[in-house]
Amino acid sequence: MTKIMKKSLVRFIAFSMLFILINPLKANEWHSYTNTNFINYLIGDSNYLYCATHGGLTIFSFAESSFIATYTNVDGLNTNRLTCLLFDKFQNIWVGSYRGISIFNPITKKITNYNQFGELNQVIISCLNRCGDTILVGTKTGLYLIDTKGTVSTADDNLIIPNFPGSFTRNIFSVNVNNDFWVGASPGIIKLNRNLQSYTCFPHPFGDSVKAMIFVYDTLFILTEKGLAKYNDTTFVPIIYFPEDYLVFDLKYAENNFYIAATCGLIKYQYGGSMSFILNEDTRSIFINDEIWAGIGGSEYFGGGIKCLVNGNIKSYFSNGLKSNYVSCLMVDNEGSIYALHFTLAIWGNRTISYKKAFDDWQLLYDTLMNCNIGAIDSKNRIWLGHWFRDGGISCYDFNTNSWYVQTWTGPRGVIAAIGIDKHDTKWIYTESGTISAIDSTNQTIEFNIPGLGLLHDRHGRGYEFAFDIKNRVWLASQDGLVMIDYNNTLFDQSDDTYRIFRQGLSEADINSVAIDAENQIWCATVDGPAILKNDTFRIMAIDADKVTRIKTDNWGGVWILTNKGLFYYNIYTKIWTSYTAENSNLLPNIENDNKFYDWLSISQEQGYLLIGTKEGISQFDYRNPPLESLSEIKIYPNPFIAKEHQVITFDSLPFNASIKIYTIQGEFITEIKPNMLYNAVRWHPTSLRSGIYLALVITEKKIRIAKFAVIR
Repeated sequence: MTKIMKKSLVRFIAFSMLFILINPLKANEWHSYTNTNFINYLIGDSNYLYCATHGGLTIFSFAESSFIATYTNVDGLNTNRLTCLLFDKFQNIWVGSYRGISIFNPITKKITNYNQFGELNQVIISCLNRCGDTILVGTKTGLYLIDTKGTVSTADDNLIIPNFPGSFTRNIFSVNVNNDFWVGASPGIIKLNRNLQSYTCFPHPFGDSVKAMIFVYDTLFILTEKGLAKYNDTTFVPIIYFPEDYLVFDLKYAENNFYIAATCGLIKYQYGGSMSFILNEDTRSIFINDEIWAGIGGSEYFGGGIKCLVNGNIKSYFSNGLKSNYVSCLMVDNEGSIYALHFTLAIWGNRTISYKKAFDDWQLLYDTLMNCNIGAIDSKNRIWLGHWFRDGGISCYDFNTNSWYVQTWTGPRGVIAAIGIDKHDTKWIYTESGTISAIDSTNQTIEFNIPGLGLLHDRHGRGYEFAFDIKNRVWLASQDGLVMIDYNNTLFDQSDDTYRIFRQGLSEADINSVAIDAENQIWCATVDGPAILKNDTFRIMAIDADKVTRIKTDNWGGVWILTNKGLFYYNIYTKIWTSYTAENSNLLPNIENDNKFYDWLSISQEQGYLLIGTKEGISQFDYRNPPLESLSEIKIYPNPFIAKEHQVITFDSLPFNASIKIYTIQGEFITEIKPNMLYNAVRWHPTSLRSGIYLALVITEKKIRIAKFAVIR
């Protein structure tokens, strides 16, 4: 046996080095893709403009006139939904967000979350300001003061919570400092003595919500929905009356001009003169150096970037990323290109697709039909899109020819609720009319009318899914249950077709998603939870989540379950569960506990990663096992391999440069199998093995391990 083993050593060092060079993603690594053009706040220095956005922290270089960096939750932020920014005395940037405070060091580029005080960990930070070593923090639940003791370390910080009247303890919008602390809130403003022992309240000084304030030559000016007012030591005197209530955000002053950021635009008011609009876009923040810079909000999911006003001209700048943070569907082709759809009812008529070729930046593609809400990719890497509107249909874009193909149907048949592509490149379509159609590779169409499959209820464009098993049967997750079509591989001859709808074991028939696992078992996302079809009945798997939205499977026995609480993983061979949440991973956080936040799940078997579509961007997770140096973690499953029940044997958790040789228990050589370098594992079909015990020699450059497995026929 020793002689045989020595002769059987196979080295893959050259291939291994090549694999490392062409595949930069690391195992179990996360990445976030977001839209960072909805800008809530701007601060800057002589070189850079820092932007708090709905998609993270971005940095704009004045010298390069472009965005040069983006930081997200993967880099350490609690959430990507940022609200405000502040330089401290060390020029570190305090970042306010919907989940507390982070601190960004512009020199080291490191982000640390401010976890010194539990009270601030989960609250929405609305504003920040500084008085010496003290950071003033306005939140939706009140005002906090952090005494930093003049050190970079947060360990010795002291937290102070001033006591205000009950009507002023919530919704702090702005804070400023002169001889006293001034706190803008609703329904008014508070003057707080620096000793924190006394305060004066000014309810409804001029309007209800004091959104911003500045001192100009020691005179306090406040901005509310009613307009601009100044403090005259006893009361507030209106300076500007808006023609109607405006939703306002920021106030700046330069060269005898006030600049007001409001949803209706950027307003310029010459002190003692007239008021005019210099931008008619939703303006959230203003920064002034030699020019005037405006951070634009706009549509919640899109955003307007930043605008620069120079000598009466307006320049626009947009950061690279997704077109929209709302991702309704995700696709990935066999080359690793990612495609994101952005359909929501709030952006009715959208035609934009965000796509990212491997190693490239995000780009935009514009569909020929509106409301593309679901899609699939064929073997030629053409993208096929279904559209959610009456008289709609499908479209196809071919990057090789830069051309579109479109097919439409009248009425509800044009409302596409699901689209899938099988191994023959046949397109399967489920429509609002309750019909299922198949379009083959020559664009011939046949329609299937399934008994029990009715008109589709309103799904608001949230797609159902198709899956295809090893017999090429068609499975559809639908509102009426799990549909199975067995057309006996004679697509246009329906005389031998078999149809069934499975719903037994479910409290409701509506099924969102379907997938086929490595053993050809059917998994579904149901209203009761993740379910597996066993003997024509659904068996529900218990997990800690209220809603299951999507299910995908991999070739290694993994079942990936997307829920409102995050991502769950189940291995059908090891029976082990693993969960990935925003608390234990870099999954995009569902800060509002929205049951529809995690909306789509896509898997790339070739690249070894998952894509999770959310309302705030995309999480990408490389789910491969990390390369091991030891032979101690090798797993073989299922063991025993039962021919009537199992499809393959998996050898898992292999060292990166391992090879495997199979022998009988008597030492007779059977075969050599080479692991998949992407997964550090191998799936093997033992088609010719008789019942018995077998040996697997796992060989690395320096070590050999012998493992046993059984086959039962």
